Amino acid sequence: MTPPDLRVEGRAFDGRSSRPHPATLEVQRDHVTLHLQDAPQTSWPPAQVQIEPPVPGLPRVLKFPDGSRFETRDDAAVTALEARLGRNRGLGGVRRLESRWA
Repeated sequence: MTPPDLRVEGRAFDGRSSRPHPATLEVQRDHVTLHLQDAPQTSWPPAQVQIEPPVPGLPRVLKFPDGSRFETRDDAAVTALEARLGRNRGLGGVRRLESRWA
């Protein structure tokens, strides 16, 4: 088995309840896999994963077609994923400006 290109720890919501689950997100070239504790893993093609734009002070959020969502405080990992997938490119300048706002 090939190791993932990117692994991110966080919490997930299964889309059926409001209870968070410890989770790991693993990214390979052709799929994104969500591992929830005590639940089967689920995978999607990267094009089907929605990456929410960053909001300062809040966790980064990824949404999946089945209604589940993944949250993480690892902004650097999600930013790397965005760059790799070519997502939210225009937001880089906005983020830099917001982070230096006096």
